[in-house]
Amino acid sequence: MKPSSSLFLLSVLAMAITGCGGGGSSNSPDTPAPTVTIPVDQIETSTERFLDVAPGVRDGTLPISSVIEYKAAPIRVLTTGGADAPMSIKGQVRYPLAGEAPFPVILYLHGRHGTCIYLGGTETLTGAAGCPNMSLIGLPLVGVRPVKSYAGYDYMATNLAAAGYVVISIDGNDVNDIDNPSLPERGGIARGYIILHHLDIFRQINETGEYATLSPMQGTAPEPAFFMDLMGKMDFSRVGIMGHSRGGEGVMRANLLNELAEERTTLEYRSEGATTLVEPFTNKHTLGAVLPLAPTDFEYQTVPESNFMTLLPYCDGDVSNLQGARMYDTSRYTNPPDPDDPNSIGEPETKYQLLLDGANHNFFNTYWPSDDYRAAGVHCQLSSASTSGRLTPQQQRDYGEFLMSSYLRMAAGGETGYTNFWKGRATVPQEYCPLNSSAEQCTAKTIVSYHAPWQHRLLVEDTLSPTSLSRNALGLPVSISNLDRFEFCSILNGAATGCPSARTYGNATQLFAKWSGTDAVYRSELGELDVSGYEVVSLRAGVAFDTTGVLSSGDQDFHIRLTDVDGASAEILASRYSDALFYPLALASEGKTTLNMVAIPLAAYSGIDKTRLAALELVFDQTSNGAIQFTDIQFQRSPLAP
Repeated sequence: MKPSSSLFLLSVLAMAITGCGGGGSSNSPDTPAPTVTIPVDQIETSTERFLDVAPGVRDGTLPISSVIEYKAAPIRVLTTGGADAPMSIKGQVRYPLAGEAPFPVILYLHGRHGTCIYLGGTETLTGAAGCPNMSLIGLPLVGVRPVKSYAGYDYMATNLAAAGYVVISIDGNDVNDIDNPSLPERGGIARGYIILHHLDIFRQINETGEYATLSPMQGTAPEPAFFMDLMGKMDFSRVGIMGHSRGGEGVMRANLLNELAEERTTLEYRSEGATTLVEPFTNKHTLGAVLPLAPTDFEYQTVPESNFMTLLPYCDGDVSNLQGARMYDTSRYTNPPDPDDPNSIGEPETKYQLLLDGANHNFFNTYWPSDDYRAAGVHCQLSSASTSGRLTPQQQRDYGEFLMSSYLRMAAGGETGYTNFWKGRATVPQEYCPLNSSAEQCTAKTIVSYHAPWQHRLLVEDTLSPTSLSRNALGLPVSISNLDRFEFCSILNGAATGCPSARTYGNATQLFAKWSGTDAVYRSELGELDVSGYEVVSLRAGVAFDTTGVLSSGDQDFHIRLTDVDGASAEILASRYSDALFYPLALASEGKTTLNMVAIPLAAYSGIDKTRLAALELVFDQTSNGAIQFTDIQFQRSPLAP
């Protein structure tokens, strides 16, 4: 990067799993990490930053269906605000016409955009379901037609279908018409339920070839033959859901509701117009991938028991505070191993955060053509995209298609060819890159952070409490030398406490270090730690800034030094393997400090005994004035993908 029972039970669970990281350290003295033996041939030994070029996502050769738009009977959903709101059930589907079935299933949900277009091109939210021909004050409206936001991801769906996926994109306009601020969750519950209802419908089609009220919309298919075409062709053990903007919060809510499948009651989810309340399907779905794209996060949700990736567009002017970073932060330490159960491995899924430099909020959807970035920062100006950091609409969709489709194909589809990219060890394929950019320059705009499953990482420091200033998560001492400032700070629930950066986005408590000179050191004791079964040493860090430039005035760098019990040391520069330590781009008054992963292959450290490490140090010797905020020091290994 340099040059997202009942409502009572739902609320209880949400409160229980939300907050700063959830559980405690997996390998603290009170909760020892489980012993996991990894074969030597599965440990990465390369010292290169990039091992290869990631496969493309436009490689499918299967013949595919045309777009089939469908509709089914509406449902009513009870929201936290008490509204019993009607929800239309409609969307579109593409699927392979040949190939080896059953196929994985991908579902998209758009976000909150104008729902109707009137004569003159004006978009507005109607305040009522559908697009009425009369305004709310009784005036006639002319040229009314709905905004088909659900069709805005077809550029991705086409290629996914050709690669062997059934792709559903659903209409959330009715939720947009009622998700006013009086609802604490801004329509998130309704979005979660319509996602699950669409999956319920297609699961029944897969089982029986029909669904009682489903039919193609007029003009999209002569008759509902596609129902039978899809019977037995969908693999509901491989499902991925992507939601954009408020749809990102919707997929998070769907995941949480899905965990409470047995609690889905007639009070929350029922058929429109039914004389008696109708029970929904109650079988839980297998959600292999949850992908909030530029999401809102009004309720600070976590993603328990699912693979998860949040995509943060750095130049987002709508969700400009990058709320998806909070989702990642609050999800990364959920469901730790049970210290009383020697067979417990904790949550087995991988969490990812992807920061995409130059992207705004809207351009991922082809039906959202306006540029939402309206601040003054030079780096994010679309008008000077050839010299600034901004991506054009087509460039943004190229990046977005590669990032989202590769993740869904890996996490939901089980395609392991993308794993190196999602470990930060493969470049973006050139076909998705801006013209005249090298593979390294192109890939530098995509910064991957990840938390491997509990059993595949060894935690040194989670910075979950102020004790991190003196002791790490191993219970061993932490010390500093020649730092001007060394402090604990938090950004909990959007309120900064002690963090000097004016705009640090995320929800993680963290450590802040400020230095002047080139001899400052942070040191964390490791005892006699065996890390030989791991691939990388990693931490998440961001450059701290203020409007005066006192904290930092440019990109930062430092060595990560490992020392063994015999006193032998080896150190590697963070910048050799990472683009994470960039000075917040755009004007200082609107810059965004994000915590991004620096991961260095352990194979790059030579001459030390990795079975008996004594200490890990951050050596601030590259700039004479700087400041960073950091967390999540750990050792990690593959496999990361399912």
